Amino acid sequence: SDGNLALHVKNTGSATATIKKVEIVGTDRTLSGTWTLSAGAEGYLSGTNAVSTSEANITLSGSDTITAGATYQVKVYTDAGNVYSAVIRAE
Repeated sequence: SDGNLALHVKNTGSATATIKKVEIVGTDRTLSGTWTLSAGAEGYLSGTNAVSTSEANITLSGSDTITAGATYQVKVYTDAGNVYSAVIRAE
């Protein structure tokens, strides 16, 4: 069945960070665009929209390539060339 992925993101660095891509490894799901988080800030990323809130989540839904209960590796790419990886579970 279709599932949702949620990933909490926070810029724990001392400089502004710009997320340019989020990839769900092993699927065709990728978020691309530009999302900027100032130092210490959190942001909400959903689909192709970015809205700053007190909590950051990257949510993908409505895709038959995302299975509820399965785990996925998520890679977050920044403009600075950093890649952050986490394993998350679809709900």
